[in-house]
Amino acid sequence: MKQKDWERRRQGILYGWRIQLLSRETTIEEQLGKFTFAVTMRGEPYIAHVLVNSFDFYERRLHLRRDERPITLLICDQHDTCVSVHVEALGLGQTRGSYEPYQLPAVYTPEKRGTALGAKVLLGQLLKGTVHSDEALAHLAPSTRAKYLARMVKYLKQAPGRTPSL
Repeated sequence: MKQKDWERRRQGILYGWRIQLLSRETTIEEQLGKFTFAVTMRGEPYIAHVLVNSFDFYERRLHLRRDERPITLLICDQHDTCVSVHVEALGLGQTRGSYEPYQLPAVYTPEKRGTALGAKVLLGQLLKGTVHSDEALAHLAPSTRAKYLARMVKYLKQAPGRTPSL
């Protein structure tokens, strides 16, 4: 997805989330960046960040940031991987809803490992250490195993250029 389209979708998600604030028992305490907010949701404080889908947490290398106020809640359209923070998925369909840290998407089953969703879920699990890489990759062909390990190394390194602002 092109950066301009991604930003436009992100703006739409932010708009939709702001409309739903009251029904989600959420108040914005402070805006920390264009897409980052200090919020109180159901009585709990969070640092919320708006993304298109939860895998963008890795794509944008947000899991590598070392902020004094780290992200603790993702607001996204689709929850499509395993992340270490709470997720509020606003999209239509079966992935809509609230997810606890490390909770897999509702539509994911182990039989879907060969799909794009399955690949994102497995990669998220590997990056967060919820599955051991030797066990998870043992059943895969050597070339596929190498691709997963290469992608894992890629997402564990800071992307070239400036650190993205929140």
